[in-house]
Amino acid sequence: MIFRYQTSLFGYILCVVFWEPVDLKLENIAISARSVGGIGTTISFPEFDLSIDMGICFPKSLRTSTVAFTHTHADHIAGLPTYLGVRRLFGMNPPRFICAKEKKEALEALIAILGELQGRPFEHEIVEISEETDVPIAQSLYLRSVKVNHANGSVGYLILRKTRRLREEFSHRAKQEVIRLKETKGDEIFYTRVEPLAFVSGDATADSIPVENELVRNARIAFLECTFLGGARSSEDAQKGNHSHLDELLDLFPRLSAKKIVLYHFSQIYSNDEILRFIAEKVPFDQKDRIIPLLPQDEDRL
Repeated sequence: MIFRYQTSLFGYILCVVFWEPVDLKLENIAISARSVGGIGTTISFPEFDLSIDMGICFPKSLRTSTVAFTHTHADHIAGLPTYLGVRRLFGMNPPRFICAKEKKEALEALIAILGELQGRPFEHEIVEISEETDVPIAQSLYLRSVKVNHANGSVGYLILRKTRRLREEFSHRAKQEVIRLKETKGDEIFYTRVEPLAFVSGDATADSIPVENELVRNARIAFLECTFLGGARSSEDAQKGNHSHLDELLDLFPRLSAKKIVLYHFSQIYSNDEILRFIAEKVPFDQKDRIIPLLPQDEDRL
């Protein structure tokens, strides 16, 4: 099939796809994703060995050994049986799952049932996450949750890079002097720099996205759920399901420092042309170059 893929809001290339995700390279971060609101959402970061949600299992998401769930509605976990089964079929390492503590027990029970149906248990690890604890996902990379409003146990995620840096007062010292200082003062001559690489909102009302959080505000890339954009669906319709509407997100755009803002989780009531039209009509000119719509693929619609 032929799929129209956007490099920015008004720049397109034609490419051939077959049950493959949309691949993006934003701020030197590789991303593979598929998303249709209510049907399935998976956002994968192959270089980080991480997927956020598993509503649809595709090859690149299958190869990520850590899956972090924003919440456990069907369209965000429906790919889990395929993910578990095929990873074991291919002899891949047991996966690790990350979720809010409110959902750990239920997720454990679901995986146990899937193992019973399959005939033997699935080896795995489940890690509960909180805003106070950063979970390591790769070298120097960590996952941190932020609370959002959607369903019980819903969270958004920050992908953070932590690096150890020499404190400014020691930065101009000669190498040998720094070595001596380290021997006498230890780690106190260093500090940890925390850099927010990406923020993924998960399903969330626009007013619950914590833009007052400095790390959320300064993330290089922001993924914002945008289920409704206009037409027959108003902001009130979005709020009934604790989702976001484009009209509500417009005020957030200038408050975020992200170089790119990816809108995703569009309702399948909108055609791709309608999605692009609403964004073109409503997004202010000075924000348009930042906005990237993650368009649904035809085969993901029902």
